[in-house]
Amino acid sequence: GIWTPSPGTHEAFIQAWGELADWASSLPGAQTLILIRDTRETERDVSICSWRTDADVRVWKATPEFRERMAQVPRYVDDSQPTELTPVACAGSRDNGLETLQ
Repeated sequence: GIWTPSPGTHEAFIQAWGELADWASSLPGAQTLILIRDTRETERDVSICSWRTDADVRVWKATPEFRERMAQVPRYVDDSQPTELTPVACAGSRDNGLETLQ
């Protein structure tokens, strides 16, 4: 998702997101969870969470713990834009080429 922390809350937002991500990373199907800062718009962060399957994401979002933990993150943001993305291409260091995913 795309997150715009409220002024003065960026560090608290990062902490809250990190706690959510630490918990989520222990769940079945969780792969990489990362929060990155937009270097052109430094007040904006983007979170990317990859899961083995779409079903794993649905199970995660259906848990009571998800709702409880996720409720802590928006307290620190002026705006958020949740997204669900599907990879369509990947470039890796193994072959240094672009792989199209289907």
